[in-house]
Amino acid sequence: MDLKQVAVDRYGSRDELVQRGVWRGELYRYADTDKGRGWLWKALIAEEQANNGNQFDKRHQMHVRRLTPPAVPKLTAPLEKPVIELDLRRLNDAELLQPEVQKTLLELMIRVLTIHNWTYKQGFHELLGTIWLQLREPNSTMTVFEKMMEQVVPIFYNETRLAQWEKHIFAPLLKVCSPILHDQLYREGNHTNLLWLLRWTRVLFLRELPMDYVLVIWDHILTGTYPIETLLSGIIVVLLLNVYGELSHPECDDDDLVEILLNYNESVSSLVDSAELCRMGSRLVELWFLQDVNSLRMICNTFLKLRFNVNQVDNNNS
Repeated sequence: MDLKQVAVDRYGSRDELVQRGVWRGELYRYADTDKGRGWLWKALIAEEQANNGNQFDKRHQMHVRRLTPPAVPKLTAPLEKPVIELDLRRLNDAELLQPEVQKTLLELMIRVLTIHNWTYKQGFHELLGTIWLQLREPNSTMTVFEKMMEQVVPIFYNETRLAQWEKHIFAPLLKVCSPILHDQLYREGNHTNLLWLLRWTRVLFLRELPMDYVLVIWDHILTGTYPIETLLSGIIVVLLLNVYGELSHPECDDDDLVEILLNYNESVSSLVDSAELCRMGSRLVELWFLQDVNSLRMICNTFLKLRFNVNQVDNNNS
């Protein structure tokens, strides 16, 4: 069954769908995740289902109201229009390169830039194209794109805030979870981490992970359960632990580390289940807010032991 049918059959409210279906991973055990994602995304952000406890329509032909974008002022083509058009033509999917789809994507991009007064940056087009492939309908695509970009743009497309996020959220969390990986990535003289962090965060793992894997992560982001800056920190820490052996090798220099992380999908021998990745990432976030350092370290050490039979030694406490 597809995601829509499983959700209709199993959950009576959006809250149940979010908590049990997405965050406990039930949807991904019972459904074909290649089908019905557009419906799922609309259900996660639809206005009439935004309040906990709202009941799903249990009829067989369940309908989610078409998401309608707000009125916008008269559109003026931004100065970046030629760059946007060029980027859209570079999208790596035959459907996205069809003339009518290209025209629609360009119009949607200009509408969103106009509404939010954003300056176009590379990466916007990849996020929009991926969302279009799940929905294939302009209004819904625009609404989901806006919801995603409202979280991503202020932090990860702002160089100052991106650097602050790395310094004050990501790096401290990594240091608690894995002092060894932190010391390896942040050893004296290494100033290359923003190279890979920028790409991972701006396009939300599209270039690093398989598409079906990325879409599950996006399901979790669209629930709005955790602030994106902390959720992505937790997820990235787990992904780093998943290549612990490669990153912690004593002969790895700074260039080697960047090469591994810019080619993550080729570097990793096996990926932790995508829903489990999000659950573990969110658990790290919760413990981080509680400043429960011992539990954070224990979860990460247990992960490494069970998955790779690796005993992570804290050099600071040895």
